[in-house]
Amino acid sequence: ASPISLTAGCLVRTFTVTESFALGSVQVGLIAAHAHRDALNVEIESPAGVRVLLLTDDGVSGTDARHYNVLLDDAAPSAYYNAGDDTLNGNFGRWARPAQPLRALVGQSTQGEWTLRVCNTNPAADGGDYRRSRLALTAQASGGIPLTGDWTYTLSGPDQADGLERAVSFYGVDLAGNRAAALTARYILDNVAPVINVASLVDTALYTTSLTVLTGTVTDGGGVASVSVLVESGGVVYREPAKLSGDTWRYTLRPASPGLYTLQVSAYDVAGNVAHSGPFVVWVTALQSIYLPFVARTYTSSGE
Repeated sequence: ASPISLTAGCLVRTFTVTESFALGSVQVGLIAAHAHRDALNVEIESPAGVRVLLLTDDGVSGTDARHYNVLLDDAAPSAYYNAGDDTLNGNFGRWARPAQPLRALVGQSTQGEWTLRVCNTNPAADGGDYRRSRLALTAQASGGIPLTGDWTYTLSGPDQADGLERAVSFYGVDLAGNRAAALTARYILDNVAPVINVASLVDTALYTTSLTVLTGTVTDGGGVASVSVLVESGGVVYREPAKLSGDTWRYTLRPASPGLYTLQVSAYDVAGNVAHSGPFVVWVTALQSIYLPFVARTYTSSGE
């Protein structure tokens, strides 16, 4: 079929189903070309009037991802991701979960007219076109609707989250519309590494058992867990903690002997993100012994 323009707002496509059975699962396939696909809102409506939002701006992928070529299914392992799709592949190439669960349609009768709406929320700025769609309906197993089951949830958020707190409420709804009391969980989203700075470096020092050779600052939106230093000298590699106080840190080198020491600083936040700084080179020189010449004078007595 020829592409259909999406510049006029919403495009409506219908699927007429003549078979009547209790619905067990639903899959919806869509291929649509669009320069900024987050501008598309896509939903499916059953003959009973129940609507499920399939695709929308998820707040993660931004507006740079292009096109949809997707098969939407609750059983998919993950939601759609921050990458464009290839519209030339006509086989609904990516398997992904929809924005809202399709299981809201489970148990309904399949017979009647199903409606797919593809809406361009910003047609004046960005065009696009509809290429192809598919509706796949599967009947319930002979055992009927399950009384128990497993569910999963994938937490989403911005590309750069530094200690961002999210509260998510979970609840169940049965086919009669009864709703369970919500279970609320709180999450901290953090995918940003700390910012570490080195303020001072002592690159040459006389040998002693304790030398403060590095100082600096470190900050993080979610909290800094630790600062450590990787030390390499003479083929020996070991890691030592730096002293952390507020947003300042200092590292005291404890050299085993004079020589060249190479240091790399690492800062970890409470979520496990890490930032590195270095390497830095410190020369530890041996103490020098200074010997002065000994001068002896010989005195000879004169005869009388």
